[in-house]
Amino acid sequence: MRIFFIVIVMFLMTLSMVSCSIKSPKILDSTTQNSKTKTETNLASDSSIELLKNWESHINNVYKTVIPSVVQIEVNSFRTNAGYGTGFIWDRDGHIVTNFHVVQNAQDITVTFADGYEYEAEVIASDIDADLALLTFTELVPNLKPVSVGNSSAIYPGQFTIALGNPFGEAFTMTTGIVSAVDRLIATGFTDYKIPAVIQTDAAINPGNSGGPLVNIQGEVIGINTQIKSGIRQNSGVGFAVPIDLVKKVVTSLINTGTHEYAFLGISGVDLDRSIKEKGELPSDLLGVIVLKVDENSPSKIAGINEDSNIGFGNPLAYDGDVITAVDDKSIKSMEELINYLALYKTPGTTTDLTVFRDAQEISVEIELGYRPKQTKRY
Repeated sequence: MRIFFIVIVMFLMTLSMVSCSIKSPKILDSTTQNSKTKTETNLASDSSIELLKNWESHINNVYKTVIPSVVQIEVNSFRTNAGYGTGFIWDRDGHIVTNFHVVQNAQDITVTFADGYEYEAEVIASDIDADLALLTFTELVPNLKPVSVGNSSAIYPGQFTIALGNPFGEAFTMTTGIVSAVDRLIATGFTDYKIPAVIQTDAAINPGNSGGPLVNIQGEVIGINTQIKSGIRQNSGVGFAVPIDLVKKVVTSLINTGTHEYAFLGISGVDLDRSIKEKGELPSDLLGVIVLKVDENSPSKIAGINEDSNIGFGNPLAYDGDVITAVDDKSIKSMEELINYLALYKTPGTTTDLTVFRDAQEISVEIELGYRPKQTKRY
């Protein structure tokens, strides 16, 4: 709540200064002037308190609106003692979304709602690349309230965030913060791939929050709390959430087919920097991803994408491979942006147009995307 308090206090201080800056008529004596100043200050204070009350009421309303859709997940397994995580109701069919690492190796899963009702659940599908799992109840559960789903592509640093979950088993806890950054790439530990377009937040996230919703001030889910960056297992102000746009895509696939497939180019590459441009004799203002390696029989190989001429020969790289500067007319400045775009907006079997810098000119290359192999670091 600290960040909310600081921001709101700064706003109210500004409001108070504006209120107190109104000039008093010169004909008033000092007693009248002091009385007027005191009245204006009191009015500003009253207004500030009212604004704070309204803000508190709004945050509480968000909590009361979302919390019926949030569940505490208790997991028992052969390998560990009981562990806790969080999930939320996705639809009226009884699907529950959480992190894969919350229910990994689960033998028994108990789901508890904020009203105290408990039900048994089971894992029906998962996607370890995004650290997501889909659960369902083993019995009919009445009056389910799905979450309201937002749009993570529209968020930006500075927006308020609210994390709901069960940190350290403390059920149905709310913490607040802001979006600290967007479009991060984070590893899951289950696969060589990284989760794309991750949201960074300073809302307190601790063990037990995993799988819970990160919502905006409209109460819409914009991400799934999944990790913290800390030397110890507690909040450090650096938390990460799987973006809801990726969640929507993955969960839809899991419900429909039981699995999710990612689009695949079949390349490995690095971001252009000054050193690479100098060694490759590339324009100093060129931005993009330079291709180092193209997999055999991959979509990029079939389409004729060029790799570094020295790759695989033990010689220093020549940095003469193709430079990808755009995908489907969207400018690409980094490998992260390319990975995020493919994961969020493309599917296997569809085509994509790469804008490629080759031989001192830009050309367009159409590629039919393939299925991303398991356990590889190439995209």
